[in-house]
Amino acid sequence: MSSPSKEAAVNNSFSPFTFDGRLGRGRYLGYSVLLIVIATVVMYAGVFAVAFLGDSYLSERNAEAFGIVYFLVIGLLGISYDVRRLHDLGHSGKWAIALLVPWGLVIPWDWLIWVLGGIILLYLIFAPGTDGRNDYGEGR
Repeated sequence: MSSPSKEAAVNNSFSPFTFDGRLGRGRYLGYSVLLIVIATVVMYAGVFAVAFLGDSYLSERNAEAFGIVYFLVIGLLGISYDVRRLHDLGHSGKWAIALLVPWGLVIPWDWLIWVLGGIILLYLIFAPGTDGRNDYGEGR
């Protein structure tokens, strides 16, 4: 029995900031829920810190810097999960850019943005990945 390849090890390890490899449905959903929980806890911790410590401890500039770093980290993690999930489906990770487009500027109907986003999310969660090897690595 041969040992797993380095590529398979990368695909099966927890590497949050990588854009290489594939991410199956279960891991995508699990990592996404974990990201939402962590993001929520950190956000509320920041809100409570500002509320309870007041302006004397946290300046407006520090709060803005924290917010920028927070959204960059959470955004990069989310995009990396989307890219790897798209890879598992056999699509280019470049399609994840479509999730970043401010569709409100393109489509004047707000409800349609939510519907399209929901359809894309359901596709990423429930569509089965390609079996075996594809252009982005070995399957599960």
